[in-house]
Amino acid sequence: MAGAVTTTRTGAPRGLGVAARPLVVPTPVAHGGLGVDAFQSSAAAGSTDPRPRQERFALVVDLVRSRLYVVDKQTGKPVDRYLTSPGTKKYPTVGDHFTIRRAITRPTWTPPKSAWAKNLKPSQGGPNSPLGIFALDLGGYGEYIHGTPRDERAGLGRPASHGCMRMSNENVLQLFQRYAGVGTDVTILRDPAESARLQAAFKAQGLKDHAITDGAELLPAAIAGRAPTAW
Repeated sequence: MAGAVTTTRTGAPRGLGVAARPLVVPTPVAHGGLGVDAFQSSAAAGSTDPRPRQERFALVVDLVRSRLYVVDKQTGKPVDRYLTSPGTKKYPTVGDHFTIRRAITRPTWTPPKSAWAKNLKPSQGGPNSPLGIFALDLGGYGEYIHGTPRDERAGLGRPASHGCMRMSNENVLQLFQRYAGVGTDVTILRDPAESARLQAAFKAQGLKDHAITDGAELLPAAIAGRAPTAW
């Protein structure tokens, strides 16, 4: 089954399907031997930067290449990138700019009132839920950045959802831990020229896409209901 939340072009959320406790974003802490893989870029590490990650980084969802970029807000340079599955042509990702409103661990999914979800049943939050283990609420059009059941991971890196931005469960947890929290700016990119420029800037720094298993060390705590502690 593709997707977890459908969208509507009217701008009003439809079939949000999420019933879980919003998480309080913890105060960022300096990285100090947490046992997770190193940042790909020293610009991303920022262990001595006192600013909250919401002030340091923004997200750009590139619909042209199905990639989610982390961009340094001060320099405008991309510092990290993940595979994502945005909406298909039939169920496109809509909207242009968002601010993350909620971070939800183990979100419960309720089928929306849409033909594709007919006869589907609600799913309790967990790694194999349509919303995966973790979701970031974009606050409009019923769209989320959220985890992905294992049987849908093959679609990552190409359009495959009903409007949301899917990521692997591991990657969405790592994204939250390192870069994104409540208040983070999110831009949806559709322009091929800007997509090419962003990719060139990313590759010029010698950076590569994360493996979809990056962040696996964060899964046990999330399964137990605990969100990652921000760096």
